Amino acid sequence: IRRRIPGDVDWYTDAVGLVRDVAFDRDDAGNLTFRAKGVGPLDLVARRVVGYPAGTKFVDKRGPSDTVIAAYVEENVATSATIALGRYASGVTSGFSVAAAAGGGTTWDGSRHMQNVLTTIQGISLQTADVEFRINTTVGGGSVAWEFETVTPQIGTDRSATIIFSEAMGNLGSPKYANAKAVARNPVFVLGPGEKADRIVIIANSLTRQAGSPWALAETTHEATQERTGASLANVGATKLEQTKPYVEFAFAPIETQATRYGRDYFLGDTVTAIAQDGTVLTLRVIGVTIRSDGGTGAETISLDVRVLR
Repeated sequence: IRRRIPGDVDWYTDAVGLVRDVAFDRDDAGNLTFRAKGVGPLDLVARRVVGYPAGTKFVDKRGPSDTVIAAYVEENVATSATIALGRYASGVTSGFSVAAAAGGGTTWDGSRHMQNVLTTIQGISLQTADVEFRINTTVGGGSVAWEFETVTPQIGTDRSATIIFSEAMGNLGSPKYANAKAVARNPVFVLGPGEKADRIVIIANSLTRQAGSPWALAETTHEATQERTGASLANVGATKLEQTKPYVEFAFAPIETQATRYGRDYFLGDTVTAIAQDGTVLTLRVIGVTIRSDGGTGAETISLDVRVLR
């Protein structure tokens, strides 16, 4: 997707994807509508599973989280995804490579036999909270090259001190604020391998969350029979706690101003600040951008998906 800001930013590539679905419709008046649905390049990773025998080094891993993520992708999506290496079937993707990991991020320990590769690495990123990933795409000369890259601690730039959205500044519209606690679960009983009385069970518990209210206790369980070590079971519990924590939700419609323009002043992945209706200052991460363009005038409507960090 190519985009420009007239009189400000020249044409640039804002997003790259793969067109997967195409449809044509004609109504009774003879008007023809064309629709194309695309997916991002990470869909290439989502098409693979960790396709090696259980108990091998390609399934069971321990090490810096960026190194583990890069290994899972290299061994199942890139040039190493071969039967000769031990994979059940070749998973080599044309033009796909993996950049060398820097050896950063929290140590991760786990086993992911026959699980989806994208789901696996998303879980590792969520759990460790200090490594992310992306695919850099090069198009030209009739070919496409895809390079998978891990990034620590996160993609994007912290612009929270300079990019501020508020109704008073005229760049924040339709604000919506919610403090959601009903989804919270604590503790988590992680159910490991074994049967009956011999089954391994560990408890992941947030004392801070539990101390927040005398009625905060809300137990849940999570199956983790594929895990082989106490450390990997603890990692699963930490991930489940993260997924079921109470959260603050904030949404708004960004209004383009000379001080805050998407594609010039802030970008996907950046950290920004927003001021809610009651004056609460929120630090937000831009995790999604939707741009709608009027076919007649070229006017854009921009929507942001954000995650509240604090």
